[in-house]
Parts: sequence; C-alpha cells; structure tokens
Amino acid sequence: MQSAFQPASVNNFVSMKKYENIEAHPVQRIQDNKHLAEEEIRMQGYSNAFGSHLPLKLTMERITTAQSRRLPGLKSSNLGLENAMNRLQKIDYEDWLSNESPYPSKEIPHLEVIRD
Repeated sequence: MQSAFQPASVNNFVSMKKYENIEAHPVQRIQDNKHLAEEEIRMQGYSNAFGSHLPLKLTMERITTAQSRRLPGLKSSNLGLENAMNRLQKIDYEDWLSNESPYPSKEIPHLEVIRD
C-alpha cells in the first residue's frame, strides 16, 4: 500500500531556490517603483504648493478607505480607494450596484476569516 505522504526530495527544493537569489534587472526595478516615485513627486508638489497638511490628509483618506471592507465571503471592489487615488476613470453601474449574484458564495464564512 502506498502512502499519500510523499517525502520532499532535494531536487524539488533546488529547482525552487534556483532563481530566488538572482537580482532583478535595473530596468525592472525602475518599472516596479515607477508608481511609488510618481506618487512621491506628486505629494512633494502638493506639499510645496499647499503646505504639508495636504499630503498627510490624502494619505489618511487612502488608509481609511483601504481599511473598509465587506463582510467575510463577499467580494470587495475597493471603489473608494480607487476614487481617492484618482485611478478611477469612470463609475459604471456594476461598480456600485454589482452585477453579481446577491447571495454570498457557498464557502463557509469562518474559513474566509481564518484565511485573512
């Protein structure tokens, strides 16, 4: 009788760790940090033009809207956060009324809480 437990081999670990320590290309790092750099420049401009309170206020608004979520098991769209960050181009019917089934998923809500 074969066991369901398969011991991990060294070859599996070697293939997973093979590319982990390779440094990313400099262009990739620049592209990954592009949005952060743009946001930092924008906030610095706001600070110079309107005072240091405005970047602080905008950051607090973003943190507050990012924290608000729906009950476990229901999808959250983060519409408020997208609006606060000016990344929202238009608000459609599906954004605020949702086009999904009004019934929650068949999963157990307690498992959703445990996963988070």
